Amino acid sequence: MRALAAAAFAALASISIAQQPPAAPAGTRAPAKRLALLLANGEYKLLSKAEAPQQGLTLLEQSLKSAGFEVRIESDFTLARLLKEIEPRFLSSVGPGDVCFIFYNGHAMQSGDDNYLLPVEFDPASSVPINQRARSLIGLQQALDSKSAGLKMLVLDPLRQDPRLLAQSTGAGLTMPDVIDVQEIIYAFSSSPNSLTPPQSGRGADSFTKALAAAIDRPGLSAVEVFSAVQSEVGRGSNQSQTPFFLPKTTQAFQFRKAIVKAPERVKLGPDKDQLRPNRIDRQEYVYIPAGTFKQGCVGSDPRCAPAESPQHTVKISSGFWLGRTEVEISAYQRYVDSDKKVLKMPTAPLWDRKLQLTNHPVTGMNWEEAEAYCEWAGGRLPTEAEWEYAARAGAENETYPLNSENSRDKANFHGKKENDRYDYTAPVRSFDSNKFGLFDMAGNVWEWVSDWYAEDYYASAPPVDPKGPATGRSHVVRGGSWDSDPREHLRISFRLTYPKGGNKVGFRCLLPDNETVRSQLY
Repeated sequence: MRALAAAAFAALASISIAQQPPAAPAGTRAPAKRLALLLANGEYKLLSKAEAPQQGLTLLEQSLKSAGFEVRIESDFTLARLLKEIEPRFLSSVGPGDVCFIFYNGHAMQSGDDNYLLPVEFDPASSVPINQRARSLIGLQQALDSKSAGLKMLVLDPLRQDPRLLAQSTGAGLTMPDVIDVQEIIYAFSSSPNSLTPPQSGRGADSFTKALAAAIDRPGLSAVEVFSAVQSEVGRGSNQSQTPFFLPKTTQAFQFRKAIVKAPERVKLGPDKDQLRPNRIDRQEYVYIPAGTFKQGCVGSDPRCAPAESPQHTVKISSGFWLGRTEVEISAYQRYVDSDKKVLKMPTAPLWDRKLQLTNHPVTGMNWEEAEAYCEWAGGRLPTEAEWEYAARAGAENETYPLNSENSRDKANFHGKKENDRYDYTAPVRSFDSNKFGLFDMAGNVWEWVSDWYAEDYYASAPPVDPKGPATGRSHVVRGGSWDSDPREHLRISFRLTYPKGGNKVGFRCLLPDNETVRSQLY
């Protein structure tokens, strides 16, 4: 049974009045406070108990304090103490716009469409309704909303589920939160929804808490990037037995710690542009791709070469351009739809995300025309097939597979699971390593629309400079493979296909031309 923090927690002393920032002048708004509440239950009376990994909780406390948070720790609470003492005291300090971080260790369970934090007196055999015996996570979120809190981070690191809870639970572990009517919130769980938290080895810091503290300490990361880093670190370190989950719905670029120096990936290429810049319109990041020459098509040594990929031929890309660092995310497409709700609508949601809550996953389900219209709104267009393959190869010569190895399967989201690929469907963007141009998911996750019409024999007559594909056709090209693709065939960089209507396996990324108008919207 995994050890969890409980009785060994020492309460923090209150921050003195002398340490508080001076009151804002009349008529001005006071700076948002950073408030953290760390909750931990271990001394259960009727459920399995937990020991306290002091090291992990101390790391988390120290990380939050160094990031400017006022931190309170409460352990082994009854429901009455939580509702009548702990919560009211915490909420009394919350003001409009304040950033709130709430972390919970202890038994938790799902019931209906909600998750519940279980107090130490919780009786798994009782017939009293769950909402009268435990604290609703939605209720906790609503309490923060009633105080007009700003960004809310609700983080649950539950104990491995006691078998006595399964009879009353809707399912194993925690359920997916509903964020349809909620703004400025990040939910994070130490394991994916509807799965059990694996037992921890040893008595030190549990992997999730330790990774969270370390990510908070990293300067310059946004809150979303912090939880993405935790997801990647824990999933890699636990040998795939644990996959943390986080669900962001926020427009804030909140950082726990400000960057000390310019991000290393912002490498200067000239007096007026950097390698990586966000776009003011769609809020996606774009990477500068310099002009160059490459060999397009199937490598001669590849025994799987298909007629549509041949012959290999030299292509010159005459002008540099900006390409989406990732496939367009659901959150960005929602921003596009919000720009003209009378005309635009979200694509049909996939089966695994009926409410389109996985906002950091690639958007799917749009047709080619809808993808092209989004790119025009963002200031550009879909890339040509040549531009796409040039960017996917990232300067490498004659590679059959990304990174010139079939082991690149371990670093891309294709059908099945292998090493870093732990996903049944789409994965959050940036879940895998980038290529040498700094682009993510050029292999796998979702197929990507390009601007070209599809013709099997086009390469035989393609122009050597900036080819744009056939003048007409019946359907357009998709490249890169998807979460449902066969890695033996579709992982090859040269593989090309057509999907007449798109679907939940097809997404896209946009290209912005490198001109003064575009540079003015990149910052």
